[in-house]
Amino acid sequence: MSPVLFNLYVDSLITTLRAKRLGCHIKSCFMGALMYADDLMLMSASVIELQCMLDICGDVGTDLGIKFNNKKSFCMAIGPNKAIGLAPLTLAGVAISWSEKIKYLGIVLLSRVKFTVDLSVIRRNFLITANYILSNRSFASDLVKLELLEKHCLPILLYCLEVLNVSVSQLKDINSWWSSVYQKIFSYNKWESVIQLIFFLGRVEIVNTVNLQHVLFLKSISTSNNKCMSELFTNVVSGCESFTACALFKVKLHWSCARIRFHIRECFRDLCLQRFS
Repeated sequence: MSPVLFNLYVDSLITTLRAKRLGCHIKSCFMGALMYADDLMLMSASVIELQCMLDICGDVGTDLGIKFNNKKSFCMAIGPNKAIGLAPLTLAGVAISWSEKIKYLGIVLLSRVKFTVDLSVIRRNFLITANYILSNRSFASDLVKLELLEKHCLPILLYCLEVLNVSVSQLKDINSWWSSVYQKIFSYNKWESVIQLIFFLGRVEIVNTVNLQHVLFLKSISTSNNKCMSELFTNVVSGCESFTACALFKVKLHWSCARIRFHIRECFRDLCLQRFS
């Protein structure tokens, strides 16, 4: 599909969906269609309404001569009232099956009572990359190995975490995966804590890094001129998400990014000093 044709399709689709008031909304802001490149995600609180949205996608695509790949299209239900055994929906006359998991922009979403992501793919990619680097750099110094893993493996673990509400158990898992890097490089046993090593190497635990990214993300959308981002931020602040992220390290969103980074690093330093004393 040419970029011009795709942009025309996007404009026609969004305009039609917005005009018919279909899909999810936050107050008056339309949130029913998320698009990145040629990936499209439709969101609706009603299965019947979702079918209407799919019909519009098919009609607009037919008018522009666009054909959909139904083998790469799936439906997924999330929420406490999600039904089991839903009938397949259709796109351009072809059935779309319901799935228990969907991969969107590298993140695997799960059909659960709450919005949940599957970290097993991230863990697998992380371990494959880490083992490859360590096996091919066996004669490098320990610090060189650590810096290589920080550059090539840490981004795999941190991918999109600033916008995801991972559970406490998932955050502990991510922290343990990264701690295993220190254990392997510096010959620690699996049951030994590496927090003291992390501190003396001038790093912070990955839990602190994740929360730092989360706070900085909230700060970025708080100053966004985008209407959708503004509405999202307003609703996030009214809930507990922003409060929890900021209260954990006693930071304020109006602080500068440098001050937030410094404060979170100092919190980790104080915690380590308390443990060592």
